[in-house]
Amino acid sequence: MPIIFKEKGYKIIPILCDETATLWKLKLDYHKDPFDRILIWQAIKNNFTFISNDVNMNPYRMEGLRLLW
Repeated sequence: MPIIFKEKGYKIIPILCDETATLWKLKLDYHKDPFDRILIWQAIKNNFTFISNDVNMNPYRMEGLRLLW
């Protein structure tokens, strides 16, 4: 992990098997990018706040995504 991340207090969060195994629960019709979808699902499952200006993220609020623009 780059030093600057540690200095700023950031943590690298691994993608867990449980998160990938349950990704199917996320609705398919909002966002097609698989990497974005796993990040969205990880944020929902862990109650993280997702920071993005991607308008395709907004519908996931209905599924529990905490989104900061």
